[in-house]
Amino acid sequence: MGELVTSVDMSRLQSAVTLAEDIYFVASQWDKVESTFMALFAYLRGSLVSLLFGLYYYYDDVKMITSLFMAVISAAALFLHAMRYQPFSIDPRIYLLVAALVSLGVMVYKILIYPFAVSPLRHLPTPKGHWLLGQTVKQFRANSPHGAAVDWMLEFPEADLIRPLMLGNSESILVCSPRALKEVTQTHCYSFVKPKFLARTAEGIIGKGGICFAEGDVHRQQRRCFNVPFLVKNVKKSMPAMLAKGEQLANAIGETATGNDDIVEVSSLILKATIDIISKAVMGYEVDSLADASKSEFYLRTMDVMHLSTTDQIMLALDNFFPARKWIPIEANRRFLHAGKVISELLTDHVRKTIARIRQEPDAEKDLDSNHTDIFTMIVRELIERGDPLSEELLLRTLMVGGHESTANSVVWCLHMLAIHPSVQTRLRAAIREVITEDSFTYESVNSIDYLDCVIKEVTRLYASFVSMLRTPIHDIEICGTLIPAGTLLTMYPAVTQHNPTIWGPTVNEFNPDRWNDLPSAAHDPYVYQVFYSGTRVCVGRAFGLLEIKTFLTKLLFKWEFHPIDKELEMPWSGFTLKPTHGLKLRITPAPEP
Repeated sequence: MGELVTSVDMSRLQSAVTLAEDIYFVASQWDKVESTFMALFAYLRGSLVSLLFGLYYYYDDVKMITSLFMAVISAAALFLHAMRYQPFSIDPRIYLLVAALVSLGVMVYKILIYPFAVSPLRHLPTPKGHWLLGQTVKQFRANSPHGAAVDWMLEFPEADLIRPLMLGNSESILVCSPRALKEVTQTHCYSFVKPKFLARTAEGIIGKGGICFAEGDVHRQQRRCFNVPFLVKNVKKSMPAMLAKGEQLANAIGETATGNDDIVEVSSLILKATIDIISKAVMGYEVDSLADASKSEFYLRTMDVMHLSTTDQIMLALDNFFPARKWIPIEANRRFLHAGKVISELLTDHVRKTIARIRQEPDAEKDLDSNHTDIFTMIVRELIERGDPLSEELLLRTLMVGGHESTANSVVWCLHMLAIHPSVQTRLRAAIREVITEDSFTYESVNSIDYLDCVIKEVTRLYASFVSMLRTPIHDIEICGTLIPAGTLLTMYPAVTQHNPTIWGPTVNEFNPDRWNDLPSAAHDPYVYQVFYSGTRVCVGRAFGLLEIKTFLTKLLFKWEFHPIDKELEMPWSGFTLKPTHGLKLRITPAPEP
């Protein structure tokens, strides 16, 4: 044992001696070391451009860039250590020149050679753009989040896939045809995942986990737990809550009208109503922001998290590369982090109470077909019945991914289109009154109004609430005869198939609800109408959201007639959901008597 200790001590001593020698050497050769550091600094400075381009080209894997940077530092350290064996005699400017040439070579290859002479995607239709910026400027100048994509589709209306080149001629793929959509969303669904940068961005809003960002077997398992609670027979149980909130919304619109012209900004009221419904009917959590939003901590903090300022969006983008939210002490970050913490605490407490309550229920009350239950309670019961683990974190994130904004936007666009098309509004109100009276609102009666279905489908065809869906293949894969390399960004816009004249005919841009009674043959394809997406990951809550839209519209049209203030609404050039930039103002009058 003594010999072992002596051996270890001698090893440590030798290491200490070697370190001391190194320190002495560096001190004695400071002039050479200083020039070496200058050369290293010049090299890093010369490589900065290539590193930045690397961040752009490989933003989907920040670890790769971190590894590259650490490799440069490690190489520099080895170079310094080698000085003790070979004196430094090369002009430091040589290193700058070499670094500049290497960086230039990488950029030329990435920007001018690979996309046009090497890439397996080079044969795809490619919209003509700037030699360096590609289609980036066009996207910034678009009049809506999907405007550029629709223009690319119109340039190549028969294409399955289009290759718009972006900044630095980086490649992405626009999925255009129903055939291509089927292959991506159904046939090879689990060969595609949501990009890591999107998951990191969403994590800043809703945290980790939840069905929206689950992949593979995890998604299959979570999806099975959601399917039963969101069956129509269970969604019907939410009808009383929707009717009550629809009536409250109609009254709130009348109470909010200002001035002699009875002008109302309806967007904010509709958003409050949808948050209340998601909270009550889905989560089992009473919010009632429509009554008094200032007293609803949940509503106020949800607005802080979900409706982001320009500064918030910049911070979310920076969060892809380092914890900007936590490290940069500005007011926007403090507000965002505080809001997330408050929401998490409120819902965590609700999750725990719900689980405890269900565990204490008699067996007879645990039947999924029992009345007086919300969707979240059904999900927890389903998990208990299946014997799956009850993860508070997973349930919490599931609650936080409601569909309140997409549903609210759909109602807003419906009211806008009805206001600027008064004949359609009058006809729809008459169709509603033929089936429903003030006292006979039921699930069956609301769903029996065919013209209501046509109006909603036509509005959402023109104004799909969700802007786009992003996917990247986890391995090289062939789609519609094209080999797509792993990691390539694919974008799917509902507007691309829903605005395609080869599918809908020459009247594609006209608002015509009657077209749904006589669709062109191409429009019958289930992968054309993408409002709730399609395939394996079709929106699990589509029946709930559609019922909510129908209920709100019938209640509002029963009570009010809507008149436009602005016939054209400005939309932001980017965003996750499609909504008017400045909300929707309408003039209201009491609905005419039948």
